[in-house]
Amino acid sequence: MPVNLLVVDDDPIFRLGLAEALNRRENFTVIGQESLGTILSRSIAPVPDILLIDPIPHLSMLPDWPLLAEIQRVYPLAKILLITLPLDANTELFGQRMGLSGYIPKGTSLEEILRILTSIGRGESHWLSLSVLAPLVPTQKSHWLIETARSGLAQIDDNIEDVLDKLSQSRLSGFDRFYWRGRKRELSAAAWLIKKLLPVPVMEAQIIGKTNLALPENLPMIKDLPIYTRSRPLTSSVVFEDTLAQIQSGLTNVTDVPLEIDILQTSAQRELLYITFNGIKQAIDDLRFLELSKQEISIRENLIVGDIWEKVTRSFLENYFISNFEAIFYEKQVIQEQLLTKIPFITDLLNYLILGDNLTIDGVDYVYNAPETIERAKILLQNLLNTIANGVMVAVLNNFSNVESLKVKLFKPEFVFTRKLTEFRNILSWKYTQEKYILEPKLIFESQERLFYYENYQIKNLLLYTSREQELKQLSGLRWLVTIALELRDALSPRFRAIFSVVGNGLVYFLIQVIGRGIGLIGRGILQGVGNGLGKTTMDNRSSSDKMP
Repeated sequence: MPVNLLVVDDDPIFRLGLAEALNRRENFTVIGQESLGTILSRSIAPVPDILLIDPIPHLSMLPDWPLLAEIQRVYPLAKILLITLPLDANTELFGQRMGLSGYIPKGTSLEEILRILTSIGRGESHWLSLSVLAPLVPTQKSHWLIETARSGLAQIDDNIEDVLDKLSQSRLSGFDRFYWRGRKRELSAAAWLIKKLLPVPVMEAQIIGKTNLALPENLPMIKDLPIYTRSRPLTSSVVFEDTLAQIQSGLTNVTDVPLEIDILQTSAQRELLYITFNGIKQAIDDLRFLELSKQEISIRENLIVGDIWEKVTRSFLENYFISNFEAIFYEKQVIQEQLLTKIPFITDLLNYLILGDNLTIDGVDYVYNAPETIERAKILLQNLLNTIANGVMVAVLNNFSNVESLKVKLFKPEFVFTRKLTEFRNILSWKYTQEKYILEPKLIFESQERLFYYENYQIKNLLLYTSREQELKQLSGLRWLVTIALELRDALSPRFRAIFSVVGNGLVYFLIQVIGRGIGLIGRGILQGVGNGLGKTTMDNRSSSDKMP
């Protein structure tokens, strides 16, 4: 009797390929294919004997343990086999103690997968690092394919850069521009397809005895983030590379503005920023493949940013076993209105990263690969990253700030105490009020935007000029009164200075010329009177002495 299999993976191409390959074997029947988000939304019949699942969402670094626990509850008779990216020994041990049946790294040959499935069907388990008897998966067979694919991707990247150079030429004819845009679409589609089909290199599993392992108190965190080391000319990829390099270590906020991520431990801050970076990068890659127009990007920009925030929030909290997202996503509209929709220059950034457009800086149009464009795009990307990460922490602070286990894992030691945490939240609350009613109207009136960027592993801010006439016309209430007060100050200040100058000069003249001279005359008269008195006394003394015998 064939073994019923259910394949669960967020990658539709991998899911389809694996299902088709397994369906061709006599002893196996694939009864369904699901994504992580839909696995529990409908019942599967017949009940699968083995459930093959990649439990790591594409924005995450660790398995979705709460989802796996729920699948175990819904399918108590199914054997759950992980088929995912390489896992370390501690993560494997965690899965084994949950009652999962095993783990296969992606990139394993089909014959090896079939052998493991057969053993799982017999009631055995398969963990690479938890038994000295676990077979090592050879990597030599796929090594040449991986290297060839990577070499091909590098060539495609170089060709795309050449095409973007062509498209940046202002004198290009309409036909030539049409041709090079089509060429760019072909290259982008080829790169996307290769990345989806590229097998993951399998690392040799270190054979460790069970006695040398201990269940970790916390799940493993990110240790070494990837750094792009390939030498490349100035392109939009440099924007991502330099930004990723800045978040390798913890960032210190050197501005006078309190930020939500300031409360995080260095490791937690680093993890959140990396997940946010990865979410933005993935979204940009997907949007490039869709070949959207400028108008479509402009219409969807708020949806794009909101979707990135939602995925990053879910991915970050799932690493800490938080699965209650109803309350968080109930706040999504408020967070989007108060924070995400106010991100400046988002249209320019998306057009630059997705379409390879030029950037206008201080009224001057710079080509996409100019040094000035690269530097400005880095600031815009880092401001977007910083804002989304702060938005994630708004949801955390509003919903989970009293969860002791989460506070210990995420917050700096001083903020574990309720008093300090409350003080920090009050500081943030005052900041929101001050920004809404004072700072934001002031920046609108002065035609400026404030952005946060990273430099030397520090968070800094700067003000950039932008036209905000439309926003100025829409101000009302207290925010409008702030701009009126600023305008009155600007209008009356020179006149008050002139009045004070005239009054001041007159007062100085009066004190010196009138009062001063009067005091001088009085003083001179007193001195003369004293002198005359002294002279008269001397003469009287002399007269008295002459009369003495």
